[in-house]
Amino acid sequence: MEEKKLVHTMKDQLRKPWTIFLIGCLAGVLLSVGGSWLIFRVWSPFGGPGSSGTADGPLQAISHLPEESLDRARTFPVHLPYSIRGLVTDRNGDPLAAVRITASSELVESPLVTTTDETGRFTISNTPVGLYTLQAQAVGHATAIRQGIAPDGPTVRFMLEPVEGMSGWVVHDGVGVSGIRLFVGGPGLFPPLTTVTGEDGSFFVEGLSAISHLEVVGLGEHLGSGFGQLFSVSGQEPIQLQLQPALPLVIEVHDALTGESVSQGLFTVSANALRFVAVSAEILGGVGRMDGLPPGSLYLRVIAAGYLPWEGAIDHDGSLHQVSLQPGGVLMGRVIDDRGAPVVGARLQVTAHDAIGRRWRFSNSSLQVVERLMGVDGRPLWAPRPDLSTGPEGRFQLGGLPPGQVSIQVEAEGYRSVTVDSLQMEENQTISGIEIRLLPAAP
Repeated sequence: MEEKKLVHTMKDQLRKPWTIFLIGCLAGVLLSVGGSWLIFRVWSPFGGPGSSGTADGPLQAISHLPEESLDRARTFPVHLPYSIRGLVTDRNGDPLAAVRITASSELVESPLVTTTDETGRFTISNTPVGLYTLQAQAVGHATAIRQGIAPDGPTVRFMLEPVEGMSGWVVHDGVGVSGIRLFVGGPGLFPPLTTVTGEDGSFFVEGLSAISHLEVVGLGEHLGSGFGQLFSVSGQEPIQLQLQPALPLVIEVHDALTGESVSQGLFTVSANALRFVAVSAEILGGVGRMDGLPPGSLYLRVIAAGYLPWEGAIDHDGSLHQVSLQPGGVLMGRVIDDRGAPVVGARLQVTAHDAIGRRWRFSNSSLQVVERLMGVDGRPLWAPRPDLSTGPEGRFQLGGLPPGQVSIQVEAEGYRSVTVDSLQMEENQTISGIEIRLLPAAP
């Protein structure tokens, strides 16, 4: 009887609302904790089947690397749903419609493009995380640039100035000179604007905003202005650019180790390392030549695929200049999937930190943007560019690396990105046998 009475009493208690409420809360807590533990065990690099922080964990993506070179690897999603939003107005604060917005970054193979709506606003969607350079272009207005823009940050604001121009004459001994190639550069002008003087030596360059410091350089066959002459656009009368007798600059470029000629490359001439205008020419058969440079101090930069860049000040007096390029280190390897099959067309970005703290970055898109140069004929030149995509059998090779710490980032459609950190590159070393394993992207 006592047992039956106790059972009935417990049943009565369980039927009460407050008791049901407490049991429900307790069940919810247990389910939450148990579910979190299960997820942690399945996905955490510190727990789960085959994982205890060892090479079998789900974040370990490298099948084989020289053990002395590998510290760690990490993965993260290739595509993230982030956006860049902005507003474009004129100098009066009124919105500008139909403005072309271009976003460039080493994270994307080609620039992302959109236009502003009738309210002057724009959105660039599906931008991978990183830093972008934005350019705003509109008819009748000077181009504006914003650098270091991160997705999902504050609204990017552009104020476009009306187009202004620069006019003037190019003269020698008081007489206008025709056929002189002019280069006009300044903050936000990349590459420089170019034009050619008319029969009377006159010129006009449009598409300039009110910039207080514009460098104007004139190059001819035997005449040139030299570098470093600065002018202002706003409120200026036509300028007069004086030419001087010029001598050809000739350089010979060879391999510092073998002494052999470097068959192909580019060289760039400017006033100094922090230049507004830089003019470039090709190196063919180990020889480079540029006309229209008056005698004096110049800053020279030489680049060639597989070599470390050479740069420094030279005294231009018409004599031959010898340049020795130091071969860089080489990375060789392949990219495979989780089944061991080669991944063809995977994109690589290699970053190196040398002994004096400089940062070197190698990628297809970054070299296209950063190393775009202006030739003596006014046409853009493109720097020697390594193919940083995996070829047949998933293989890759990159030269021209400085001694120091090197990391490799790999991306491929349908796979998680992988970064291999802390490869130690010695001077002129070749690291081969690198094998990077990509895991499938989350569905």
